[in-house]
Amino acid sequence: MKKKFYFFALTSLFASVALINSYAADNNQKGESIVVVKVFDGDTIQATRGKEVVTIRLADVDCAESTKKSRRLPKQIEEWGVSEEEIKKQGKKSKAKLDALLKLYAEDITFVETPEKVCKTGNGDRLVGILYAKDINVNNFMLKEGKCKPFACADK
Repeated sequence: MKKKFYFFALTSLFASVALINSYAADNNQKGESIVVVKVFDGDTIQATRGKEVVTIRLADVDCAESTKKSRRLPKQIEEWGVSEEEIKKQGKKSKAKLDALLKLYAEDITFVETPEKVCKTGNGDRLVGILYAKDINVNNFMLKEGKCKPFACADK
């Protein structure tokens, strides 16, 4: 019985390490340090960059919306083929997943801006880029663990 327990514990440990390593930062591109102020949803945050307060959207990521007032909600209902309630439910889960990850690594959050990923029809008042929590590429993490979908601008 003890052997089974130790085998299970060891297997779980290796699986956890492999999972974290699968989100490791690519190219060790660390960017600039930011402090997260608020998580709006699974793909958008508010942060301070130096003394400036900025809104940041994760590049190439589209998470379910969690509120009715979002412009994307009707489009997601159509594209994803699920109900408004299901979108909002998943949106709240994605937001919680991102919030937990960023709180866990709050002292080591960095941002690499990718202006080439900004949609021409998007909000000009927010930055778009790749977020890192320690060595974890948050964008990739949200695509895999946050149940978000890949996103590309339709106007490019």
